[in-house]
Amino acid sequence: MNMHQNRKEGMRISLILCSINTQKRVPELHRLLDSLLLQVHKNFEVVFVDQNDVFDVHKILEGYSDQLDIVYIRSKPGLSTSRNVGLTHAKGEIVGFPDDDCWYKPNTLETVNRFFQSKHKYTFFHGKGSDEYGRDMARFKDGKLECSLYNIFQCSVSCGIFGDLKTVRSINGFDDRLGLGAKTRWTGCEDYELPIRAIKSGYKIFFDSAFVVHHPYIYKEINDALISRAKEQSPSYGAVLKMHNYPIWFKTYTLLRPMAGAALAFLSFRRKKGAYHLAVFLGRAEGMKNCDLIPINEK
Repeated sequence: MNMHQNRKEGMRISLILCSINTQKRVPELHRLLDSLLLQVHKNFEVVFVDQNDVFDVHKILEGYSDQLDIVYIRSKPGLSTSRNVGLTHAKGEIVGFPDDDCWYKPNTLETVNRFFQSKHKYTFFHGKGSDEYGRDMARFKDGKLECSLYNIFQCSVSCGIFGDLKTVRSINGFDDRLGLGAKTRWTGCEDYELPIRAIKSGYKIFFDSAFVVHHPYIYKEINDALISRAKEQSPSYGAVLKMHNYPIWFKTYTLLRPMAGAALAFLSFRRKKGAYHLAVFLGRAEGMKNCDLIPINEK
């Protein structure tokens, strides 16, 4: 392929798509793959990392194999583990990590391609996750900004992370002691820990809140499921702060905020909201107290 063709086709993007319990997300997986068919930027591959024990994903993937460049591999369970397996098979210049229930706008990959062709000082490009109605899946910063160790918690979600593949590999990918399916107490926040490690290694990350990857807005109200999720994943937040030696003032701030939220909610008789903020507070405190993780680049 000559240089002119390379410029025309743009940068090659590897999308590492990990899936487990796929039988529960068949329509969502079709939605994602259908959205990839509509991409303006065509120079990409899908590295499908299968963690299913029983469900045969081939019956889904075969319907797209003549239109998408799909690399099929298997991995043992664990979101960070399977993404790292996918990283070893990726052949693009840029890598992204779509969830199997997210979906892209037609210009998503073209936006990524143009960013990395023009913003040479940045090795990561982050956007936010929102549903089709603009409801964000987490609390994000507004506008365009360079990420720091302190704002990264409002500038990172795994489905919105795109990075230079060589850089992601150079920092050893995701920490497999974090994230869903990890064999530890810390089943979240791997999408915070990776960019934190990148920043500490000297790499620059750009966040643009106008760059959106669509993702379902699951919790339309504070309910028992959301409270359970907070109990399950908030300890990982505290663990990441401890493992990366965040200063005491920042740890205190991250504890005072949900504690104040819980107090205000209980005083105004909003029991569910109070229980949610209390779960966040207790979880973060547990992570800060009990985490014994050593940063992956210091092992």
